[in-house]
Amino acid sequence: MTTLAAPAPAAAISPPRRWAVLAVVLAAEILDLLDSTITNLAAPTIAADLHGGESLVQWLGAGSGQAHAMAVSLLLVAGATGVSCCLVRLLPRNAQPRHH
Repeated sequence: MTTLAAPAPAAAISPPRRWAVLAVVLAAEILDLLDSTITNLAAPTIAADLHGGESLVQWLGAGSGQAHAMAVSLLLVAGATGVSCCLVRLLPRNAQPRHH
């Protein structure tokens, strides 16, 4: 009977680095909120300058939301691709990341 050795645990992120990652994520969220607020506040003025109506205001809000959704989805795909392609090469063979 063959006994398999348990794989070594994956390298954990150090606490200071976790706080840095959290700060970056929160900064991105704050900028997203700020951008949406500016778009919503400026939309009536833009619509008046372009002689548009309520539908133009709705289009501005929808377009801004769509752009943010596309950016987030591309970041998620890029992050997942980076983890699957690059993280495996960076870790030693016996310390592959755990899949939950």
